[in-house]
Amino acid sequence: ASSNPDVMILEARIQASEDDLEGAEKTLTAALSTLPSSDEMTPRRAGVISLLAEILSKQKRSAEALRYSRILSDAYPGMEELRGNYQRAFSLFKENKFEEAESLLNQILETAPGFESAGQLLGIINFLQGDFSEADQNFAATLDPELASDEIKQVYALNSMRLRRPEEVVETLKPGLE
Repeated sequence: ASSNPDVMILEARIQASEDDLEGAEKTLTAALSTLPSSDEMTPRRAGVISLLAEILSKQKRSAEALRYSRILSDAYPGMEELRGNYQRAFSLFKENKFEEAESLLNQILETAPGFESAGQLLGIINFLQGDFSEADQNFAATLDPELASDEIKQVYALNSMRLRRPEEVVETLKPGLE
């Protein structure tokens, strides 16, 4: 899976931890080119850009790092705060504190409606609480079936089954079924 962006990001993190900053930079640049480009910044793209800026800073290439940091700050004013809130919400989710996590995720989505991970986690929480209509709305707003992980697609498909929409289940799982 050498062209899988998640694998490439992990590889870059390993390279950086082994002080292979040049290799990490090349891997992240390649990962960035494999991600679909769109007008809206996705959290995955933002994560790669953030890591790339960090690597460039460590290489003492501050002008290039600053360029990437500006891209992030233009796309997500307050991105670091949003990421911190998402991490707190995810921790609350893992502790089964769904209501607290839900509140934090709603705050994130008010600020950054395109924060896919927050919307998808909120959809999962809604699903687990049996609020399938609300889960459906969160998935519809943030889920791109071509880009979503298999796990997220499975929860979305289960939610669609609960809403008695088998055609959406088939459509969502179609690439894997083929």
